[in-house]
Amino acid sequence: MTISTYATLKTGIANWSARDDLTDLLPDFVNYAHMEIGRTLRANVNTLTADLAISGESVAIPTRFRMGKRIYLDTTPRRIVQFTSPEIRASITSEYTSAQYPEWAAVEGDYIFFGPVPTTTATGKILYYATPATLSADGDTNVVLTKYPFMYLYGALAELFRYIEDVDNADRYETRFRGLIAEVNKTEAWDQIGNMTQGRPSAGSVV
Repeated sequence: MTISTYATLKTGIANWSARDDLTDLLPDFVNYAHMEIGRTLRANVNTLTADLAISGESVAIPTRFRMGKRIYLDTTPRRIVQFTSPEIRASITSEYTSAQYPEWAAVEGDYIFFGPVPTTTATGKILYYATPATLSADGDTNVVLTKYPFMYLYGALAELFRYIEDVDNADRYETRFRGLIAEVNKTEAWDQIGNMTQGRPSAGSVV
């Protein structure tokens, strides 16, 4: 059976566990996998882009935001805004209260704060890791379920077996779940750069 939707995922969980008495709890098991995937998967498959209307010290984080990967300002020329910690960002704003454009950004709660505080309005182009779209209706799917259906399956099975106190199977599927996430993180990171040398070439260099 191909797992491609929320309905087929739940059927797969029931089949693999050989349990037909936990139907009402399957959404809880899937939700465990979903939350852990959002928390730990850092791969190209779960990245999104968005525009940020930057006109002051902060903007709201975009939809399903988990972690920022890069921001640049859509100016001429483009300007890179580096992510840093809230503490460093606060130190920068205390030293340089304002500037035409920000150079640093830090996530604080549901907002991205900039430093120095910009005095000019600009559009920020953000690339970020996102929690996959929620699965609720039987026909629902998302990019992770489509590309890596066993990630959801293994995670949900781990939680199912924990629920029925089958420690051996819970550990087995948790290991598969974590291992698959780690492998996808590693493989997709490599696929993005291939065997290219990381870093910015110097002027006049041959690449």
